[in-house]
Amino acid sequence: SSGINAEYGAQREHVEKLNIQAVVDATNNVEENIKELLMAHEKLPLLIHELVALDLWKRNVLPKIFEGEFNAETSFPAYVIMFYEAQLVGLLEVLLYHSECNEAAGDALHDLLQYCQGKLVWLVSGDEDWHTISVETTKVESAREELIKRHKKISYDVALKCIAIVRYVAEHSKDVSLGVTTRLLNTY
Repeated sequence: SSGINAEYGAQREHVEKLNIQAVVDATNNVEENIKELLMAHEKLPLLIHELVALDLWKRNVLPKIFEGEFNAETSFPAYVIMFYEAQLVGLLEVLLYHSECNEAAGDALHDLLQYCQGKLVWLVSGDEDWHTISVETTKVESAREELIKRHKKISYDVALKCIAIVRYVAEHSKDVSLGVTTRLLNTY
């Protein structure tokens, strides 16, 4: 067993498809049905909750995977989960461009801003040389080295998307709760 059950896999695939369609709709400047659908079914707080849960997994479980026995069975599920995080952040980035989505996210924006704060702190911490992060392989690498390299690349991309998310929440601060606005002003 790969550790990823069928229900979770289906959910991840749905989010990936929603993200792709949302990006296509926004890029082509057409009616954004994904935004309307997610708002109508009140799914924005759920997407944020899922993202926070993934972040907890990455902070608490992923390091143990990096330390343990490493093979394709442990490598692929970890990569899938890291990619899922990027999909969720990408979808939220597209959605939160709109003020009504910021409003629909409600108090879950507190959690999202805390998540983004962690990513931005990581980005500016100077722990990585961003010019050297690449998924290009120049030599045969171990599965562990490959996964670590992909983790760094995805983490970097996610952190950049978090900059946009914080920007959109700040731009639409008049449409969010006072608590979210206060946190935004006191933290950023």
